[in-house]
Amino acid sequence: MEPEKIQFSWQAEEFKKTEKSPVWFFFLFAAGLIFFILSLIIKNYLLTLIVAISVFLIYFQARKNPRQISFKISDKGVYLDNKFLEWKDFESFWIFENHSPVILGLIYKKNWSSKIFIPLKNNPEIEEMKKFLEKFLSSVEQKESLLDILSEKIGF
Repeated sequence: MEPEKIQFSWQAEEFKKTEKSPVWFFFLFAAGLIFFILSLIIKNYLLTLIVAISVFLIYFQARKNPRQISFKISDKGVYLDNKFLEWKDFESFWIFENHSPVILGLIYKKNWSSKIFIPLKNNPEIEEMKKFLEKFLSSVEQKESLLDILSEKIGF
């Protein structure tokens, strides 16, 4: 058996942090309060609980700082820190070059619509990386989902 060969290696933040103003948080809590009150008025207590939990989860996620993750691409698969994912588990890839940073999108074979997005830190070796990835996966253009677009617009 041939030893594994790491082709690309870099570090990047797990997500792009955008600073949120006090006005952003005001609108988050105002919208949450409106939905909370409406759910109480219609006596949907489960919705009331879901709204309250959602607002606090969004608040804490918005304040979270990204951690540095090590990425490696080898002839066997992809490493996300210490987690190893084999090429055989993926269906296709696409490199979103219109993003900053550029993003590598990988589609799982097993899970319906399951994707992994890996920031490439505007890596100058993108063309070289594409050629390497095409040895293992097909390059299939991926479109951003409406949720991805909205998340980016509101700063997530």
